[in-house]
Amino acid sequence: MLTDWEALTQRFINEHARNEISVKAWCKQTNINYASARRHIKVNEKNTQYRVRKLRAAQNDKCTRKTTVPKSYKHKIQSVNKNKSDTFANTALLKKPPPQKRVASLGNQNARKFGHYSTFLCTNEDVRRYLSASTASLSDELNLVRIQLLHTMVIVKQIDSDLKDDITAAKKNNLQIMHDKFYIHEDNQIARIESLEMSLLKQEKMKADTERAIILTNKFELQIDKLNREIAANKPKIDEVYYEIMKLDGPIE
Repeated sequence: MLTDWEALTQRFINEHARNEISVKAWCKQTNINYASARRHIKVNEKNTQYRVRKLRAAQNDKCTRKTTVPKSYKHKIQSVNKNKSDTFANTALLKKPPPQKRVASLGNQNARKFGHYSTFLCTNEDVRRYLSASTASLSDELNLVRIQLLHTMVIVKQIDSDLKDDITAAKKNNLQIMHDKFYIHEDNQIARIESLEMSLLKQEKMKADTERAIILTNKFELQIDKLNREIAANKPKIDEVYYEIMKLDGPIE
């Protein structure tokens, strides 16, 4: 069977122009004997390159070709695109989940209310004690320290009594250490009582000074008001003076 090599050559040239395939690869792809084809398919290199450039230029022109839109339709196209953009934005807002409310935990509430001491308020009982202590005054604290001082004095007196007994040296040494500690604690409590008493005296003095300042301020305001009333009573009225001037005969010299 005779082979139409001219037609095969043309097919190869067209295929080579599209993807630059070689003769051997094209023969393998089309099931043609390469040994026979290489004798008959003669490709002019210049013509082949020209076909390749021409085919690529046609493909690029097809890809980059833009459709001409009449001016009367440009405004409508822009309006449609704007409506699509607005619709997309509105849809995104509708799909956006609402912000979640942050619920403060009990620990955060304690931190906001009690500040630094919230670390030590772990139970409701601790909070109750804190609130109870926050209502105490310096007088309450003074009374508490005095009670503690009485207990300390009782303990020191008992230790002094035990030291006079016939006891071992080790026990006596331990009692002496305890006696020194409680004695120092007793001195600290006495100093604390004196400090609280001074603070209370200062508070009373400040309170008295404040009340005195308020009384003096009220007194000065009353005096100023009295002076204003006296000045207003003695001051001639402008209308009366003007009326008297108008009644005068002749020009005023």
